Amino acid sequence: MLIFGTFALFAIPLYFIGFGLFGQKMGPKIMVYNRFWVRTWGFLSGVRYRLVNGEYVDAKKSYVYVANHRAIADIFVVAAVIPGNFNPLMKAEAGRYPIMGYLFKQFCVMVDRRSMESRQKSLLQLKERVKKGNSILVFPEGTRNRSKDILLKPFYAGAFRIAVDLQIPIVPVTFLGTRDVFPDDKLPIHPATITCVFGKPISTEGLQSEDIKRLKEQSFSTIEGELLKMKTHSTK
Repeated sequence: MLIFGTFALFAIPLYFIGFGLFGQKMGPKIMVYNRFWVRTWGFLSGVRYRLVNGEYVDAKKSYVYVANHRAIADIFVVAAVIPGNFNPLMKAEAGRYPIMGYLFKQFCVMVDRRSMESRQKSLLQLKERVKKGNSILVFPEGTRNRSKDILLKPFYAGAFRIAVDLQIPIVPVTFLGTRDVFPDDKLPIHPATITCVFGKPISTEGLQSEDIKRLKEQSFSTIEGELLKMKTHSTK
């Protein structure tokens, strides 16, 4: 926690000055710092990152990454494993967290799902980021899955609607082991290996709103399959 907090304190003036003076042009440089921050924290804390099927994605292309969300660690480790520049779509409530809330609001696109105006505003922001070559990261379960019995909560359609609107591929991403870092959301943090499994990109070219349900089901099935593999392996 001390190591992580030290990097966070350096990030506050970097974000404030960088985004204040240069706006979103500072985004790629901030991403470099974020990767350095999370990877160095992992190295010093005994947290290791393992990528599977990394060849499926190109850091120079834009995607809508959809990932499962089982632990607090998910929102931090994405910087270490997702290639290229990307912006997470994050619920507005996260902006109220002390210190980290400020950082989230500079780097993420915040949305209040209860507000149509907020959803429309966030979509316009996402379109601007994609035009600049960025990818988008969404946790389609909508909130963290705290259940020990349910592998994957039902997906909301928002991420898939965004992918169709922007006509960019969807990449299902499965995070394994993030809950081992911070069991039961209580200290201490434990050394662990976090695995990130990329699914094959799903094209949305030429697709329309009637295809959203199929895209959602296909992505859900891909991530659920990886989680079932992990569960089966852990019981052997």
